[in-house]
Order: sequence, then C-alpha cells, then structure tokens
Amino acid sequence: MTVTEVCHFTLKEEFSLETLKDPEGPNVKALETLSAQPGCEKISWGLGIEDPKSLFWFVEWDKLDSHETFKATEIYPTFVSTTLSALTSPENPTPIKLTHYPFPSSLHALLSENPSFKSTPPKLEYFWMKTIPQAEGPTTMLNHLETFAEPLKTYQGGVAVTFAPAVEDETVFLTLALWPTVQVHMEFRETENFAKMMPVMRTLREDVQVMHVDMVW
Repeated sequence: MTVTEVCHFTLKEEFSLETLKDPEGPNVKALETLSAQPGCEKISWGLGIEDPKSLFWFVEWDKLDSHETFKATEIYPTFVSTTLSALTSPENPTPIKLTHYPFPSSLHALLSENPSFKSTPPKLEYFWMKTIPQAEGPTTMLNHLETFAEPLKTYQGGVAVTFAPAVEDETVFLTLALWPTVQVHMEFRETENFAKMMPVMRTLREDVQVMHVDMVW
C-alpha cells in the first residue's frame, strides 16, 4: 500500500523558498538522494506561508517497507545528519517531525490532475489534528472528515482534498487540501457548510495545527 512520509522541518533563519529551490543547495540535494531510493515514487515539498521556517516534504513510497529499507542502509545516518545540520538549527530540540499517512489519493496525483497548477501553484492547506481517542478507532473521525470534504468537491470549481490517520498513531489525522489562493480558503470558512462542521470537530480534537504551504513539485 502506498504511504506518504510527511517531514516537517524547522528551518534555519537564512532559508527562503528561493534558496530552497537552489539545485546545488542542501534541500534539493537531499531530495535527489531520496528520489533515487528504490520504492520512492514521487516527492512534493513546500514552505509554510504563515510560518516560513516550516519546510514540508511529502515523500510517496510504494510501501512502508521501502522507507524502512532505506533507513537500514549505510548511507542513511549520514543522509539524516547532513540534511539536519544543513537545514535546521542545532539549538532546536525537535528540528524535524516525521509521520506516515496512507492517503487514498496521493498529493502528487492531486497536483497533477489540475494542469493550471503548473503555471499557478496552489496553496496547500495543511490541517493536522490530534483527536480524543474513540472506541471505534479512526472510523468516527474519518466519517466526519468525509462529510467535511464533500462540499469542497464543488466549491469554486472543486477543491482537491485527501486525508488519513497516521500509521504511527490512529488518533492523529492529516488533511491536505489544494486551494487556488489563501483568500478562497478564507472565504470558504465563512460558508454555512464550514459553520456546521466546526462544532463537531471541536468536540473531537485534542490539538490542531493549520497552515498554508507554498508548493513545489
């Protein structure tokens, strides 16, 4: 089963979207190493808009075992230490958060479905939620997310969305939505559909993080 490794880095101050795109820079070099690994299918990445020190990698593996195999290679410890030392500050106790999600539709597939995204990259909504444990496991939250996502299919021509619980913790969910602009997302938050779902979400959540991301792929 395809799984997406989501890495959230806290960057050093000197990095920007443009410097991260540098083909000779540490971000691109690290992604080139990743993309050469057996089982690595696609990579998308982006930089937080509200928090420009947040770098996100979305690494799509054909299966979780392929990532585990890479982690067992001789080059992996050097890859990790070199990447972290180049991109993150040594003073940061948690320079990276890494989680896997079995998204039913991959982020790269959603990006590729809309040809206009190549000329005008979308703004990714990164909606992370830690929920209160449910007796039914992740089923309850998945049903709520499905209801929440339904009106997006027709809003402003359709907003692509995918979501899944974390492999490592079924009380953690990540939703990714591709908006043409941040403003369009803000306008959706004023709709009746959004107002109906928010009280339900609030009763289930323990913690939440929402951010928009400038995408590169």
